Amino acid sequence: MKTLLPPNLAFLLIVSLLISCTTQEKHKVAKINEDSLATIFDTDLKKGILDVWYPCIIDSAAGGYYSNMAFDWKIAPDQPKMLVSQTR
Repeated sequence: MKTLLPPNLAFLLIVSLLISCTTQEKHKVAKINEDSLATIFDTDLKKGILDVWYPCIIDSAAGGYYSNMAFDWKIAPDQPKMLVSQTR
């Protein structure tokens, strides 16, 4: 029986086919992970920082916003007002 491809060429063809299939699967998994991370970061930014920070930062008594807050979202006693940062 005569073969169409030499054994070495057939082996290389099969190996290259398997490598290309696994590489495509890795790209799909990486894309899913990137989407998941983007969703997690977006949710954490909105709920963990912006929703807490924005209502607290407005200085309704003196105008503008507070520029110093502690790590626990409490307003620091010293609040310098700087024209450039207050107008941005």
